[in-house]
Amino acid sequence: MKRAVADVVGAFAEAWAELRVNKLRVLLSLIGVAVAVAALTGVVALGGLAEQSSRESAERFGGRPANYYVNAYSNGTTSPSTEAIEDAFATTTARYGIEQTSRVVYGNRAVQLPDGVTEVAAVTVDVPYGEMHRVVMTDGSWFTDADASRLAPPVIVNEVLWRQLGSPPLSSHPTLLVRGADSVTLVVTGVSASSEYDGPQMYLLPIPDYDLALASYGVETPSTRCGCHPRPATR
Repeated sequence: MKRAVADVVGAFAEAWAELRVNKLRVLLSLIGVAVAVAALTGVVALGGLAEQSSRESAERFGGRPANYYVNAYSNGTTSPSTEAIEDAFATTTARYGIEQTSRVVYGNRAVQLPDGVTEVAAVTVDVPYGEMHRVVMTDGSWFTDADASRLAPPVIVNEVLWRQLGSPPLSSHPTLLVRGADSVTLVVTGVSASSEYDGPQMYLLPIPDYDLALASYGVETPSTRCGCHPRPATR
């Protein structure tokens, strides 16, 4: 025991003596070690951030890992009915124990803008779609289950469409008029991020009282917590 203590004390004494004699060399060594550790930590951190950013970007378009897609197509003479698609959708999700699902309908809607009526890309989805595809919101919030009971249907627009509307504050409850046989006034509740290559786009909820999803019906279903999507799309 005494020998061990003596060794420790001797090591400290030797280090102190070295420090007194070669202060500059010791200081430079310490600085070198600190710089090396900081550089290594920075590289690892930047690599992790880049990997996470790439993953999230991919998931916004294709959904989370382990997504499951179901697609329905027209055979050229007839198109599957909405009831048939929903029945297949429910059967598939029950068979595989899918817990998180979202239907998806792609199409265009005529929207009244300050400078006239414009065709806008419309995506009709269910509430879980936002989490499954990591939709980034720049203002407001994504849909909630309570939105289905609103007197006026909600809509989320991307930044491009938001600017075309004049960028009104959400606190003023701005509205968006969708033209057509099922014309309806929507309340803008959120703004989603868009890139410089995106055109105007809006997200809608499939509310039964309004035919907001086009005649062609698409369904996307994700399963499990990480997200799985079946997407029936009639063409």
